[in-house]
Amino acid sequence: MSDQTKTETVAPAQQPKPKSLALQIEESKGQAQALLAASSVQEELAKIAIADQDVKRICNQLLRQCMRQPMEFVEVMRTPKGRHSVLDCAVFASLIGLPFDNAHLYPVPFLKSYKEGGVYKKAKIFQPVVGYPGWISIMHEQPEVASVDAQLVHANDKFSLNLANPDKMIHSPPAGGADRGECVGGYLICHLVKGGRPIVYYMTKGELDACFIETSDAWKKHPDAMKRAVLFRRGRKQVPRRPGSRLLVLDQAQNAVEAGAMQEVTGAILSRVSSSDVTVDSGDDSDAIEPEVMPA
Repeated sequence: MSDQTKTETVAPAQQPKPKSLALQIEESKGQAQALLAASSVQEELAKIAIADQDVKRICNQLLRQCMRQPMEFVEVMRTPKGRHSVLDCAVFASLIGLPFDNAHLYPVPFLKSYKEGGVYKKAKIFQPVVGYPGWISIMHEQPEVASVDAQLVHANDKFSLNLANPDKMIHSPPAGGADRGECVGGYLICHLVKGGRPIVYYMTKGELDACFIETSDAWKKHPDAMKRAVLFRRGRKQVPRRPGSRLLVLDQAQNAVEAGAMQEVTGAILSRVSSSDVTVDSGDDSDAIEPEVMPA
């Protein structure tokens, strides 16, 4: 009798099930909390907020907003550049007195390239972005300003603008809720208390599209809102500003962000606050800067 060859059936290796987005977010929240606890960010925020209840509130709002984006927050917290960007957001907000409330001011994650020691690097950072409600509220504080707004123009809108006679501008969306078509431009318009011609700052489709940032989820998910914010940001210098006004402070802070100089502004503020000024009280901690992990 010939030998019979026995064959063994080998069970195929089981592939791990892919993690659901909800599970990934939940895990990221834990990682973000651990990275935050291991860093000096909370201590530095406490220095920024010392003796100022409004700034303490801003710092807590900032951390809550960051925690709403746990996967991005984990990336941000892994690099010194990213961790410092959280402090920069807090300083920016405290300078201009706007809340992180998903309307007036946002910490928006961006992938930024920068040069360090002669080497180009990339890091995920949070950058403060003023929403159009924030711009409107601050611009309306100017005594010369009667009203200010920014609107996008779409292909199917009825639109006519002569920059030599901006008071004759016509802009009407199609009647009956019809499709307005693609965005073909936008403008900021400021009416003055004294009357006369309004101030109009216009941007073409190409100029608005050139502001699109490929590495920003905010631009991909909310392009119209980001374009309106751009109109305020680019047109802000056309709006009358009083010396010492919040609009002038916002203009200067925005200049620092655009020049990549907010880290220097933050460093100067932190250098003026010695560590001995930060007291730790084991009693009432209602004013402590403590992030609240928000549901996804």
